[in-house]
Amino acid sequence: MNIIVNGEEFKFSSTPTVDDIIQKYAADKQIVVAELNHEIIPRGKFKTTFCTDGDILELIRFVGGG
Repeated sequence: MNIIVNGEEFKFSSTPTVDDIIQKYAADKQIVVAELNHEIIPRGKFKTTFCTDGDILELIRFVGGG
């Protein structure tokens, strides 16, 4: 199964959840917004939203500054 995460194609042997991918590719899921196929996924649904072959997942991290 191939899923595009932040513009890069990754292969998965099983069906990952959004949470699985965040744990693997993002540092802190508390500051990440997940967009799956152009739809924002609520943080409470990260563990129950499964990705399928060909999905596009964007993980957006908020960075503070001043």
